[in-house]
Amino acid sequence: MNNPAQFSDLGTRLASAVVMTVIGGFAIVQGGMWFQALGILIGGLMAWETLRMHGASTMYTIVGAVVFAFALGLNVLAPSVIFAFAALVLVALLSLGVSKSRLTTGVALVFILIACAALVQLRQGSMTNLLFLAGCVIASDIGGYFAGRIIGGPKFWPAVSPKKTWSGTIGGWVLAAIVGLLFVLFAQFGVKYILFGVILAMAAQAGDLAESWMKRCAEIKDSSNLIPGHGGLLDRFDGFMGAAVLTGLVLLATGNWG
Repeated sequence: MNNPAQFSDLGTRLASAVVMTVIGGFAIVQGGMWFQALGILIGGLMAWETLRMHGASTMYTIVGAVVFAFALGLNVLAPSVIFAFAALVLVALLSLGVSKSRLTTGVALVFILIACAALVQLRQGSMTNLLFLAGCVIASDIGGYFAGRIIGGPKFWPAVSPKKTWSGTIGGWVLAAIVGLLFVLFAQFGVKYILFGVILAMAAQAGDLAESWMKRCAEIKDSSNLIPGHGGLLDRFDGFMGAAVLTGLVLLATGNWG
């Protein structure tokens, strides 16, 4: 029998999700500077969480986040090889200011940079493609949440994320495949997007696991307490980061970036 305590945080999570959906939905629909500004803001706050969780001082996290957001803004507003190289150098310098896991910090900041820039790039190309990515990531999260708590069963990778189960993992794949099917039926996407939906769900789950591992390295439970019921932005958007990094790498590999 399921324990009601398993869903004790559902109300708070839903309320926060509604607020985030309204803000994110407005920025996605408006596009342009609205979405760019949201991407830069989220990227800066994620950088703040990353530096903070790995032992940087309060002043360093604030200054580092502002500088990171500025570098991200340059890569979003005027993408170029020079700005990308400068951002990578900045990431390396920011990593020197933490007392825990400098390599982990640097890799995380690079992923945040790629992910946020890729999401903006995707929105500039097609709002429908961005909605597809968002739908698959959200479906993966919802499917994993309910399947994991209702079905339960063997853990997926208990050493990294003790709460993740195989049932939740597969539930996320199934729901993402359904999202892909809906886009095939109603948005004239090719049938291959059903498989793409599952791949994006896998990337989202990889992002989730990576963030869980990073928190274990930092010996903390949540990246911050910015979002009631969810923890921090990294806790909430780790799946989006995983899917967006994969998307960014695909855009770079196919020559569709910029």
